[in-house]
Order: sequence, then C-alpha cells, then structure tokens
Amino acid sequence: MVTDLFGVAGRRWLTAAPLDTAYRLRVNALLRLIDAIHFEIRAVAGPLRVALADHPGFTAVQAVPGVGPVSRRSSSPRSVTSPGSPRRRI
Repeated sequence: MVTDLFGVAGRRWLTAAPLDTAYRLRVNALLRLIDAIHFEIRAVAGPLRVALADHPGFTAVQAVPGVGPVSRRSSSPRSVTSPGSPRRRI
C-alpha cells in the first residue's frame, strides 16, 4: 500500500504502473514538473530562512502545525516570548 503517492514508494509505483502511452506521458511530465518545483523550493528555502530568521511574522508562522521545517524545529533550540517578556531560548 502506498501512503505517500509522491514519496519514494509512491514515485516507484507511479514509474512502474502499467499505463497507456498518453497517460504515461502525462504522468512522466507531471513528475518532472514536481521535481522542478522541489528544486526551486530547495534553492530558495535556505537563503530565505536566513534572511527572515529575525522577522516576527516568519517566526510566528513557523509555529503553525505543518508549516515550519519539522526536523529543524524538533532538534534545535527555539525562541519563545510571552507578553511583556524579552525573547529567551528554550
């Protein structure tokens, strides 16, 4: 069973799926577009993260579930604030 169609197992399944020629061409084209978009996201994610690290809106949106980089969030210290208190590391 494939749980993530665009993850490793899903991509393998899509590549091996027996499709008629027109559908195979379309699936392959869409997978190439997904790869191109992922490349562009990776190209700007790091520099944007650095440039916006101290921006209050950027740091606030990182607290929204599913938005921020999960592995970085769980393994590195984060800043927290409460009304009237200075920023502190946790």
